[in-house]
Amino acid sequence: TSVASMAAAQAPDRTVMQKFFSPLVTDKWQTAELSEAVHWSRQFVGLVTGVVWGIIPMRGTLGLVLFFVINVSAIPMMMSAKINIDMEQLGEAMSFEMSKEGFIASFATFLVAWILSYTAFQA
Repeated sequence: TSVASMAAAQAPDRTVMQKFFSPLVTDKWQTAELSEAVHWSRQFVGLVTGVVWGIIPMRGTLGLVLFFVINVSAIPMMMSAKINIDMEQLGEAMSFEMSKEGFIASFATFLVAWILSYTAFQA
């Protein structure tokens, strides 16, 4: 046996965060891990968008519409660029599940961040 195969056999499983922030070609994503990565990525997008909207100050329906556009478009781009997963490979049903994974929680995070940062910076 080669040293590389022994090292691979002895290497511990990588966490979802390790796979996400330092992806390797050999990483294999399980469905639950992918769902977790999508969920937390959406939370991050919601938090950052909410804070930015509060600082600039964004108001009204335009802010909501732009959040939805950013949130819906960011996840497929992140999946294809960051973790090398093609949405077409997942299949239509799984792609739809990933597109809605964590969306409502992200919207709540966005609203809280937007309201708090708007109140803090614009009051």
